[in-house]
Amino acid sequence: MTSFLSFLSLTYSLTVILFQVANSDESGLKSLQNESNYCYTDVCKDDIDWEIEDSDKQIRSWVTRQQRKLGLCRDEADTTPLQASALPIFRYVVCDYIQFSPADVQVKGKIDVQGRLKGNAEIVFIKTARTRHQDDETMRIGSSKDMCIEENPMLNIRKISGSFREGFPRGKTRILLNNRNLIEGEAVDGVLHGKVVQRHSNDKVVFVGRYRHGRPHGWAWCFSPSELSTSGAMYVKFEDGVIVADRVVYVYPDYRTAALGHYSERTDVLSNAHLFNVRENTELGCIRIIKLPEIRPDDQTR
Repeated sequence: MTSFLSFLSLTYSLTVILFQVANSDESGLKSLQNESNYCYTDVCKDDIDWEIEDSDKQIRSWVTRQQRKLGLCRDEADTTPLQASALPIFRYVVCDYIQFSPADVQVKGKIDVQGRLKGNAEIVFIKTARTRHQDDETMRIGSSKDMCIEENPMLNIRKISGSFREGFPRGKTRILLNNRNLIEGEAVDGVLHGKVVQRHSNDKVVFVGRYRHGRPHGWAWCFSPSELSTSGAMYVKFEDGVIVADRVVYVYPDYRTAALGHYSERTDVLSNAHLFNVRENTELGCIRIIKLPEIRPDDQTR
């Protein structure tokens, strides 16, 4: 299984994978649903109404809407209660116990009587060369000034903006990273929990999927930041932040042809790949999902 932090490497490898997919045909593939059910928000469906007419056009239209920021979906939020192990975008910690290299913090917005952000606000992180023991007033927040904001170090955040309540963003939240990529998604108590879209610094969408408890979860789409019409897409499944490497799909630019195989992060190769035609799809939890073929055990070594 591949770490969710490596999913962006998929987007830069699409044109390489195109020429490294093992050639095959559709013989030996059974058009059977390979998943027992699909879960989104707090609902699992095992009786999916697959759409079969103009599947390629439907997927292409959905991808275009994601790129152009068009369309609304009522199921973007996840109503599943947060787990104690949820991974927050940032956290408030006693300054003396901050674990990672500190950053100057600029806070813009209103503060409640307990020193917490409320309403429309933003937090800006400015990297410094100080050690964690050399903090000053620019790190501290709250009426007593003994609390600091510590970002999620895996995200490398530049700025967080959105609507805050009791100190944390809720609902639509924007996270600008230091590499100028932008994450936009649903947050619950400061945790990404729902549909999430990540854009490259050139404004091209590179990821569309769902997060649960702060980690990617379920089927998602990864795109190259270059030209979509020539690079296609990767259709991947996450389980609690980890890519299921042996069920990765490369979808060709025509959105009719795809290859299902095992993805190697080390070599950027989709191996043991089986070509199939994308004939059925639907939208669940604001994400387009495609019906995959089931590979017979004797086909796995082809």
